[in-house]
Amino acid sequence: MKRKLFAIVLAFAAAVCLAVGLSACALFGGDEQHTHTMTYHPAVEATCTENGSPEYWSCSGCGKNFADKDGTRELTSVVVNATGHSWGDWAVTTEADCEIEGERTRTCARCQATERETIDALGHSWGGWTNEGDVHARTCENCGNEDRQAHTFSEGFCSVCGEPELELWNAGTYYIVTGLGHSDGSNVVIPSEYNGIKVSVIYTRAFNEEPSLESIYIPASIQAIGESAFWGSANLKTVTFEEGSLLTSIGNNAFQRCTSLEEIALGDYVQEIKSFAFADCSSLKKVTLGSSVTEIGFRAFAGTPVTEITIPESLQLLGGSAFVGCDELALINYNAVNAQMIEGESNPFDGAGENTDGVKIVIGDKTEVLPDKLFSWTNIAEIQFGSSLKTIGEYAFNRCGEYITEFTIPASVTTIGAYAFTNCSVLESVTIEGSPTIGNNAFYECAALREIDLGGATEIGESAFRGCTALTQITIPGSVTVIGEDAFYGCEELASVAIGDGTQTISSSAFFNCRKLSEVTLGEGLLTIEGYAFNNCRALKTLTIPASVTKIERAAFSGVSFGSVIFKQPSGWTEVATGEAVARSVLSEPASAAEYISGYNPEIVRGV
Repeated sequence: MKRKLFAIVLAFAAAVCLAVGLSACALFGGDEQHTHTMTYHPAVEATCTENGSPEYWSCSGCGKNFADKDGTRELTSVVVNATGHSWGDWAVTTEADCEIEGERTRTCARCQATERETIDALGHSWGGWTNEGDVHARTCENCGNEDRQAHTFSEGFCSVCGEPELELWNAGTYYIVTGLGHSDGSNVVIPSEYNGIKVSVIYTRAFNEEPSLESIYIPASIQAIGESAFWGSANLKTVTFEEGSLLTSIGNNAFQRCTSLEEIALGDYVQEIKSFAFADCSSLKKVTLGSSVTEIGFRAFAGTPVTEITIPESLQLLGGSAFVGCDELALINYNAVNAQMIEGESNPFDGAGENTDGVKIVIGDKTEVLPDKLFSWTNIAEIQFGSSLKTIGEYAFNRCGEYITEFTIPASVTTIGAYAFTNCSVLESVTIEGSPTIGNNAFYECAALREIDLGGATEIGESAFRGCTALTQITIPGSVTVIGEDAFYGCEELASVAIGDGTQTISSSAFFNCRKLSEVTLGEGLLTIEGYAFNNCRALKTLTIPASVTKIERAAFSGVSFGSVIFKQPSGWTEVATGEAVARSVLSEPASAAEYISGYNPEIVRGV
């Protein structure tokens, strides 16, 4: 059966070869031959981009390719590779410039195909930046085009061209800030130097009424801020002084009406804060003064809601109304050693604390002088005196408000100035621990004053307690040599007076109109009772005149109806007007002596 099948296949192959009529070829790789069935392929010429082929014949029976029709020269490949272009040189068709790309072409010598290629733009060759006012500019060295750009500021200078953000004026050895310059005015940084020269001054009105100004950084190099430098910059909220600030002076009205400013902390170099410097800053609640401040000018912080203030030891001059209208002020730490009021000016803390429960005042232990008018018209709730205080100036506590009811004046105090406590309307008690002089009108019109301990006071000035209508009794220590004129004038509730042995003179009208005065003890060292000393003391019925008295002036007891007056030394008296001796018998009897000196009696003196 296998032999029969093989014979059939062999016969079929032979028939195919015979039918084609071509050269014989091996069939299926064996030794047996077959006749090729050839197909002719003409030559195809290769181009620059496409392959060609040679002339050849292919057998459809065996699939082979031959260089001849007889199939004797077999070909392994019938592909003639593409030749590729034969390019000429590049030729520029469009020149490139600084900003626009160019183009070049080349052509194939065989097929005339054209290739195009982009030439990169050259790019500008810029020169350096120059300042052109609100912009900086530069020029291309290739094309001459100009590039102009707005300044980009960082820390006070343009980061591109170095131009300062602010207007600076060269004063020779330093620069002065004169205005915003190129700045938009919102967050301003003042440079510390420019071109190697320090920036030292902010000029008058440099930032006056700048509505966009919100914050400013002031470098340590600034030594002075000029008059009205920031006046009316209503949106200025933050002022930052660089650590180590050398600022010594803040000019008149410098920050006045900066109504958004909430806090100011001045460096230790600041010495002068001039008039109205921070006045009407209606949001300014916190103020920190440095340790070198020597002057606070007139109304420097007037109308601000500052809640507490510490006055440094260094202060020498304090302007009137410096803190007037500071309604929220609740604490004053006063440490100035020996400050004085600027001449002719008014109360520094006038009206302070009106919207609080009064102001607490703490006087530092190094403070020696409270200057004139210091706390006049201040709503004082509490006061702590320091251990070194010597002088309470004139009007220092005048009209001290409706809260404080007592004062204890420390032993260190040697002088209580004129009008020092006048019109302290709720003051009820005063204790003097030392030996001061009490100036004229010192406690004038303290209508609620009921008790006073004069301690070792050495002098009671004119009208010192005039109008103290609640005072019921007083002891004048022997250290007081003179009771001043009108000293207790109009003390209508005063019922008892004891005068020490050291007192030599009761001055004119000293107890004028003390209508309830019924008990008077005169010291043994008394020399003179001046005219009207006890005028209209209607309750006074008895009196003993010490032997030391040598003069009783005319009308010393006018308006008094004595029942009994005892002259311890009734002899040797003479009427000044007539020069006639007063009969001893008149002054020896209490009744006749009382009648003699009552009313508008003449001045009498006694020889020694």
